[in-house]
Amino acid sequence: MQKSAVEDCYKFYQAHLNGLFESASGGGGGSGGNRGQANSAEHNAQTKSFVDAVSERRLSAWSAVSKEKALSLLGHLLQGLPEPLERSRPELTDLIERYYTAAADLNRQKIHLRLFNVQKALELKVIDELALVRLPVLSAQLVEKADNLTEVTIGEFTTAIGDLVEPANLTSYTDGLRRSVRLNLDSTLLRNGQALEVFFENVTSTLLNSEAFNEVPGLKNVAAENSAFPPPPRKAFEASLEASIGRSVAAFTRRVDRFAEERALFEGKLAKLKVALQERAEALRAANRQAVSAYLAGEAATVLADFDRRTATTARQHFPLDTEELRTLLEAEARAARTVFSEDYAPKYGDYGEVYEAAVSELDRGLELIGARRQEENFRAFKAEVETPLQLAKRSILLSGDKYATLFSFKRFVSTFPLMGFVVLFFTFH
Repeated sequence: MQKSAVEDCYKFYQAHLNGLFESASGGGGGSGGNRGQANSAEHNAQTKSFVDAVSERRLSAWSAVSKEKALSLLGHLLQGLPEPLERSRPELTDLIERYYTAAADLNRQKIHLRLFNVQKALELKVIDELALVRLPVLSAQLVEKADNLTEVTIGEFTTAIGDLVEPANLTSYTDGLRRSVRLNLDSTLLRNGQALEVFFENVTSTLLNSEAFNEVPGLKNVAAENSAFPPPPRKAFEASLEASIGRSVAAFTRRVDRFAEERALFEGKLAKLKVALQERAEALRAANRQAVSAYLAGEAATVLADFDRRTATTARQHFPLDTEELRTLLEAEARAARTVFSEDYAPKYGDYGEVYEAAVSELDRGLELIGARRQEENFRAFKAEVETPLQLAKRSILLSGDKYATLFSFKRFVSTFPLMGFVVLFFTFH
C-alpha cells in the first residue's frame, strides 16, 4: 500500500506539472500547438515553435505547488499510518526532485532553443527588409531604416519571448539582434555605395560622351580634322567651351541632386567631372589649333597661287624684265598678297598667336621662294636673249686679241662694243 501510494502521488505530481506545459501551449498538448502554428503567419510559426517552454520562475513555483499537493495527497492516502507515511515522504520527495530537475533542464533547453529560433527568424526578417530597399538611396535613409528595424525587431523579440525569460537575462540576445542589424546595414551600405558609384559614373559618362561640347561651333569639323570649313575665331570658341563646361556642371548637379547629401561622393565626382571637362576642352583646343593651322595653310596656299599667277609670264608681261622693274613688281605683289591675307584672317585668327604667326611665316617663305624663282626665270630669259650675240662678240674679240700689244689697247678695243663687251670680258677673264 505504501508503494502504491507513492506511485500514485508521483503520477499526480507529473500530471500536475505537465499541465503547466500544456496550458502554456494552448491546451491539448503538442497537437494543440501544431494547430496554433497552422493558423498563424509564417513568421509567427517560426517564432512560436517552442511555446511549451515556460519561465524558470513559473516552473519552480508551479513545481512547489504540485509537490505540496502530492505530499498532501500522500498524507490522505496514508492517513492513520504514521510510520509508512514517514518512510514514504522522503521517497516521494526524492522522486519529485529528480523529475523536477529533469523537467527544469529540458525546459531550459527549450527556452534557449526558442530564444535562438526567434532571434534567427527576426534576423532573417531584417535581411529581407533591407534587401527590399531599391538602391541607390541616401546612406542616412538606410541608417534611419536600420534604427527603426532595430527598435521593431527588439520589440517583436520581447513580445515573442513574453515572460519566458527575465528582461535582465535577455541582454545578450537583444545585443545580438543589434549586432545583426548593424552587420546587415554595413553590407547594405556597401552595396548602396557601389550603386551610387555606378549612378554617378553613368551620369558623368553620359555628359562627357554624349552631351558636353556638342554646341561648340565647328566642333564636328574640328573632331573630323576637316579644314574645308573655316574654324571658329578663338574668342567665340573659348566662350563656347566655357559655356559648355558650365552647362555640363549644372546638368550634373541637377541630375544627382537627390544624392547631394552624400557630400564626399558628390564633391569628389563633381571635381572629377570638372577635371575631365577641362581635359576634354584642352584636347579640343589643341584640335582646333590644328584645324586653324590647316585652314590658314590652305588659305595661304591660295594666296601664293594667286601671287604665282600674277608674277608669271603672260601676254602682257614678258621676261626678261629690267632687274629693278622686276624687283618692284615682286615687292608690290608680295605686299598685296600679305595685305590680303592679313585683312582676311588677322581679325579672326590673329589671337591664335603662334598658329597665325606660323601661317604668316609660311606665306612669307612661299613669297620669297616664288620671287627667287621669278628672278631665276628672268635671268634665264635674259641669258637666252643675248646668248647668240654674246657668243659672236666673244669670238670676234678673241680673234682680234693678237692685234693689240698691250692689255690697255685691248680694253680700248673692247670698249668700242656695246654693253655686251663688258659681259664678254667678264666671261673671258672669269
